[in-house]
Amino acid sequence: MHTVVRPLAGAWVGALLAGHSGSLSDVAAGLVGGSTALASHTVKAGTRMAVNTSPEPFSNFVLSLAEDLGVAGLVSFAIFHPEAAAIIAAVLLVSGLVVLVFLVSRIRRFLRRRARRREERRPASRVSGPPG
Repeated sequence: MHTVVRPLAGAWVGALLAGHSGSLSDVAAGLVGGSTALASHTVKAGTRMAVNTSPEPFSNFVLSLAEDLGVAGLVSFAIFHPEAAAIIAAVLLVSGLVVLVFLVSRIRRFLRRRARRREERRPASRVSGPPG
């Protein structure tokens, strides 16, 4: 549900911030807002999937707390310094995407290793021919 709602809301907010002229810049602002919201959602959902694989509950708690505090801090900072907050948000978004790509590669590597180990443990199948 959020995969659809967040990019649409980001596009809407981007278009609203651009103005009501109906020009190409409004469309571009909507596309930038929607794609930024989609990238942000991808980072959040992907990081959540990676953290949810850990068996202990503390990482989920710490990640939720860090998300909430980070958003509150950045919004508070944006009220007084909007340009600096936009730069910080962009850097966080790009670094989040880089970390997400790294985590996905590590998870894939783990799954390939686990599949190879299972194949190695599996007994060789016997080829049964006709009795003779």
